[in-house]
Amino acid sequence: QTDNFLNTIGGDGKGNGDGNILLWKRKAEQYLIDSGVKYTIVHPGGLLDKPEGERTLLVDVDDNLLSTQTRSVPRGDVAAVVVGCLGLAA
Repeated sequence: QTDNFLNTIGGDGKGNGDGNILLWKRKAEQYLIDSGVKYTIVHPGGLLDKPEGERTLLVDVDDNLLSTQTRSVPRGDVAAVVVGCLGLAA
């Protein structure tokens, strides 16, 4: 997503710095994947300050959910998913 505001982080608006933090995050994730270490990667989308546990959470891979309209999730739900991943075999 070239229009994502995260892609501006790392640049100063004057062309200094590449500002493509999402590319570097993907490279770091690929490094982790290639390392052989057991892992879980969570991309929660937009975080909401709303009560947790009141929504059906959607899970998918390869950014398939980017084509859906609901891409935000309460922070507490993200925390529950991350804690739930702890200790699980990847």
